[in-house]
Amino acid sequence: MNGKNTNITNTSTAIPMQLYVRITLFLFAFAKAYSQESPATATTDSILYNHPASLVVKHFFEDFHAQDTVALKEYFDDKAILHSLSIKEEKREVSTSTVEEFLNGIAKIPATVAFKEQLTSLEIIAGNDIATIHTDYKFLINERLSHVGRNVFTLISVGNEWKIIQLADTRLY
Repeated sequence: MNGKNTNITNTSTAIPMQLYVRITLFLFAFAKAYSQESPATATTDSILYNHPASLVVKHFFEDFHAQDTVALKEYFDDKAILHSLSIKEEKREVSTSTVEEFLNGIAKIPATVAFKEQLTSLEIIAGNDIATIHTDYKFLINERLSHVGRNVFTLISVGNEWKIIQLADTRLY
């Protein structure tokens, strides 16, 4: 033997190669994870309105502000239900109403009262047959803030249409 250990490998090139492979794999995995679009959640109008269920909500608010109860009725499934949670200081009150009761309330708003539900955020979670759309809002009556809250629309695809099966909201006074 010449005193040299022939079993020793050059670790100065082996470690950097392993590190290089690990970093490369990590970067590919990271890039793949962040390159995939997430159709389930959207927080901007342009993305939100690309899903057919969100168009129902968009048009719902247009007809709501116009007090068009005939058009509003068409957005709901026949068995839809509405729930509200009113919060005034420490008092929390839950109420439930039918679509007919909701529409009657809209029809009774006098023409002299201007109201607007100003959406402050939008989020959609949707698949092919069901969607939930969340909207934070400020509710203005005659241009004065009445209350704030959040709406949660649940919609299902029935035939070629999206119908609201449930509408829940909070109202913080």
